[in-house]
Amino acid sequence: MANPKEEILIKSRFLGRIVQAEGQVVAATARGENAGGVDESRCQWCGDSAKLAHNRVSYARSQSYDTDAALARYGADTMTRSDFEDHEVSPAFNHWVLFWICYAALWTLAAALLASQSYLGHWINPSQRPSGPYFLIELEVWYTRAAFSSVAVWLALRYRFRTTTWLRILLLHLSVSLLLDALALLVMATFRHWSEPGRPTFTTALRQTVSMHIAFNLLVYWVLVGLVHIWHYYNDARKEEVRSARLRGELANARLTVLKAQLHPHFLFNALHSVATLLHEDVHAAEDLLLRLSSLLRVVLDDTHYQEISLRKEITILEWHLGIERIRYGDRLTTKTGIEDELLDCAVPHLILQTLVENAIRHGIGKHPGNDVVGVYARRAGESLEIEVTNSNSVLTTSQQEALREGIGLSNMKSRLHELYNGRSSLRLTNMKPRGVSAVVSIPYRRMEKEPSAAPEFFQ
Repeated sequence: MANPKEEILIKSRFLGRIVQAEGQVVAATARGENAGGVDESRCQWCGDSAKLAHNRVSYARSQSYDTDAALARYGADTMTRSDFEDHEVSPAFNHWVLFWICYAALWTLAAALLASQSYLGHWINPSQRPSGPYFLIELEVWYTRAAFSSVAVWLALRYRFRTTTWLRILLLHLSVSLLLDALALLVMATFRHWSEPGRPTFTTALRQTVSMHIAFNLLVYWVLVGLVHIWHYYNDARKEEVRSARLRGELANARLTVLKAQLHPHFLFNALHSVATLLHEDVHAAEDLLLRLSSLLRVVLDDTHYQEISLRKEITILEWHLGIERIRYGDRLTTKTGIEDELLDCAVPHLILQTLVENAIRHGIGKHPGNDVVGVYARRAGESLEIEVTNSNSVLTTSQQEALREGIGLSNMKSRLHELYNGRSSLRLTNMKPRGVSAVVSIPYRRMEKEPSAAPEFFQ
C-alpha cells in the first residue's frame, strides 16, 4: 500500500487523465464526431459519450482508491512508480534516522546521569574525589559501549533466533559479544591511560577497566539483543493480528456475497412463477407485472455491492415488490405499515424486508384460504432496531428452528445476520393470537452515514 504522498501523486495524475479524456470526448461530441481520435489503449471508455465521461469523473473524484489497484487498472502501461519516486523520502529511511538519533540520545543521557552521580558523591564526601573530568570520563565509557553495541543491534536485526538456527545464532552472538567486549575494554583503557591525571600505565589502566566494566559490557550487549528480539516478536505478532483480521473480514465478506447472491435467483424464481400464473388468467396484468419486475430488478441490482442500505431505501424496494404481489393476488392482499420517520435513516441489511414479506405472503395466501393482512413495523429498543413483519392469515405449524432450516429465504437471512453482526442479532418466529405469525429481526441500531450510490458501469 502506498503512503499518502505517493497516493496523492497517483490520484492527481489519474484524475488529470480522466479530465483530459473528458475534454476530448466533449470536443468530439460538440463537432458531431465520435471519439475515435482518442488513444483507446490509454482510455478505453472515451468513445461512450460526454455525459458518461462526466459521470465517471464525478464518481472517481468521490472515491478513495487503492494505489496499487489504480496503477494496475488505469495506468500500468504509461504510469510507473519511478514517475514519483524522486518526489518522496523513504519512510524506512526516516525511521532509521529517528532510531539512531534516539539511540545516541539514550547513551548520552546514561553518561550524564552517572557523571551527576560522581558529582553528587563528591559533594557528599569530598575526600572521595574521583580523578579526571567526571562527565568526559563517563561520556567516553558510554559512547564506547554505544559504538560497539550498535554492532549488537545490527546483528540482532539481521540474524534472529529461530527454531532451526538458534544454536548457530547463539554461537555467533557469544563470539561477537566476547570480541566486542575485549575491544571496548582496550579502547576504555587507552582513554584512561591518556586522560587521567598522573598518567597511569596502560597495564594499570587496563586492569582497572577490566575489573570495572567487563561484566557490565556483556550485560549491555545481551540486553540489547533481547530488546531487539522482543521488538521483532511484538512487531510480527501485530502484523499477524492485522493480517488475520483482514483475512477474517475478507472471508466474512465472501460469505455475505454468496448468501446475498442466493437471494436474487430465489426472488426472481418466485416473481417469474407469478408471471406464469397470470399468463393463464390476465395477459395485460402479466405484462404489467413484467414491467414492474424489470423496474424492481433495476432498483435491487443498483445496490448489489452493498450489504446494508437505509431503511428508507429498503421500503422503496418493498413497495415495488408489493406492487407485483398486489397484481397477482388483488384484493386478497392488504398491507399496513408502522415505521417512525426518525428510523428511516437506520442501516438495515439489503433485501431484509422483501425477504420477510415474501415469506409471509407465501405462507399465508399460498397455504390458507381468506385474505392476508401483512404488517411491516420498525421500532427502536434501546441500542437495537427491531423490524417486525406479520401476517394475520399464517400459522406456524413447525417449530421455529425447523422453519428457519426449511425456508431458503429465512435460513439465508439468519446466516447473513450472523455474518454481518457477529452474534448481535436475532430472528424470531412466533404465533400471534388468535391467528397469525410474527417474524421479528433485531439488529444493532445504527444510522447510515452516507447513502450508497450505484457505481457506473465503468467501475463495475
